Amino acid sequence: MFFGAGAEFGLTFWSAAYVQLNFQTGAWVAGLGTGAVAFGMFLGRSGFGFFARPDYIRYVLLGSALCTIPVTLLLALLKPGILPPALGFPTLFLLLILAGTGVATFWPSVQVYGVTTMPELDSTMLYICFSALGIPGCGIFTLLMGVIGDRYGLRGGILVIPVCLALFAAVIFLECWVFAKRRKNSGTA
Repeated sequence: MFFGAGAEFGLTFWSAAYVQLNFQTGAWVAGLGTGAVAFGMFLGRSGFGFFARPDYIRYVLLGSALCTIPVTLLLALLKPGILPPALGFPTLFLLLILAGTGVATFWPSVQVYGVTTMPELDSTMLYICFSALGIPGCGIFTLLMGVIGDRYGLRGGILVIPVCLALFAAVIFLECWVFAKRRKNSGTA
């Protein structure tokens, strides 16, 4: 939850500043950038909610993290002049929508995964604990993006997002496949 929340909130928090500072736009266009992320998150949470069943949540989490890494890397590499003007902003907003779609699954899906894999525990307490674990990720990674942005530019700060996604994917892979297999083999699952 910590790394997933860092990726999700870092993208949401810094998208407007990223658009405004790196593409020399006004606040209105920067707000459209945040709106693109929000629209992507709406699509992601609605869409994944239709087919994400408890047995498939680990695949959704790992797949969305791995697929969003190249999207956010492209987002960090995109700069004015790299594409013809007619393609620059449509590409930027498409990447923001895709990134929003990719990170949308993390917060609710991690909570559902935890509740379904630990049915002996109180589900309300688990939802609260998972949410509480996400809050420090929101703050720490947003702060880190700002520090890197001040030092190297916000394009460098955006690179924190694919790093969070890679760490999130590693944790999901370890929890859902490596440690789950060990628990099953030891008879504690």
